[in-house]
Amino acid sequence: MAPKNNKFNYLSFLFSITLFVLLLELGLSLLNINPIRFLGNINEPTVYEYDCILGWKAKEGKYTFPKYSLNGDEIKFSFLKDGLRKTSSEQDNIRDTLPKIVFCGGSFMQGWGISDHETLPWKIQKELSDYEVLNYATGGYGTYQSLLALECNLPLLDSPKFVFYGFMDHHELRNVAPTLWIKTLNEFSKRNHVSVPYATIGQNNKLERSFPESYNYLPFHEYLSSVRLIERIRDKFFDDDRIDQKTLVTERIILQMNKFCRSYGAELVFVILSANNETRTHYKEYLENKNIRVIDAHVEFTDELIVKGDGHPNEKVHSQWANIILRDLNRIRSK
Repeated sequence: MAPKNNKFNYLSFLFSITLFVLLLELGLSLLNINPIRFLGNINEPTVYEYDCILGWKAKEGKYTFPKYSLNGDEIKFSFLKDGLRKTSSEQDNIRDTLPKIVFCGGSFMQGWGISDHETLPWKIQKELSDYEVLNYATGGYGTYQSLLALECNLPLLDSPKFVFYGFMDHHELRNVAPTLWIKTLNEFSKRNHVSVPYATIGQNNKLERSFPESYNYLPFHEYLSSVRLIERIRDKFFDDDRIDQKTLVTERIILQMNKFCRSYGAELVFVILSANNETRTHYKEYLENKNIRVIDAHVEFTDELIVKGDGHPNEKVHSQWANIILRDLNRIRSK
């Protein structure tokens, strides 16, 4: 009789565990804690690919995004080699005959949510026929990835004159890539395995670079809400110490970016696209003391200034930014 009892006990245990998991899954679903899923627009084309240094970069090609709202338009993205977004209809590759103006940064500078011809770099190129404007900005990048992109591409350019880095205050967090940021990127990526490079302040108070890091998913996270809950609890207690370093890390990255640009004969211009008053004041004072030129182009976003259904700044904002930068450029060139 003992073997039968053991078998019965084993089946009862399995049944109890299964029932517990099912009830737990039901309760978690009622609390809107669901297995990992893609949170973006499923109809959007995949425009990025893995890069072992940058984490990701734009894929060469032409892409059409569906409209974000009923009254919106389809959005056209055109990328050249090395993740460049086109800045004119004639631009098919980088020319060697003109001095270069380089733009870098995240989605604001790249122009996510709007078509090529509506972006800030395109508008600059339209006004400056004696320069070639190159847009290396990439959605999701912060200051550190922008520096890495410059290190990959600036040595390949003839006559780089200006590098405009577009800053928003969230870039500080991106530069140290806490767990929550890596997880958020994965949830908005169809690839679901985004890796993020980051920097920290290490021994001797020096900037230390880290290779792209991926989010550590637990087994069955695609299927079980209970696994998602365990990940949440783990992430909460695994509080990244590097978050506390975000401002200091960003300052050090900017100094390295400035030094690198100068080594190739280009002037770095730090453009504040969007940041709170405290952050804007801090970086203006810090960088002016370091003799790095700062342009405060901060815009308060209202419903009239964002892409409906997406939230990124629309063409009106890019026109404002372009006019501010052009005024600054014209002032420099007139000296």
